[in-house]
Amino acid sequence: MVIVLAPILSFFSWVLREFRWGGEWANLLAIGVHTVGYLVVTGLVAWIVYEKLGLALLRKAWLNLDLIWAVALMATGCFVLLV
Repeated sequence: MVIVLAPILSFFSWVLREFRWGGEWANLLAIGVHTVGYLVVTGLVAWIVYEKLGLALLRKAWLNLDLIWAVALMATGCFVLLV
């Protein structure tokens, strides 16, 4: 795993040095890395569930992720208001 990540981390350290550890470009890079990482992991999990478990399990054990997401956002908002 470290061997695979070494070139990627080296590239990001170069980018941060070039942009002097901050600024708009570093922020955009962080947002882009987060977005791409999130999409890759989400797609990988979806593919594994589809290939290993199939659609039959998803039909039986469907979880309402929209409701969970809405509750998590509301709880986070309340926490931010209280803190």
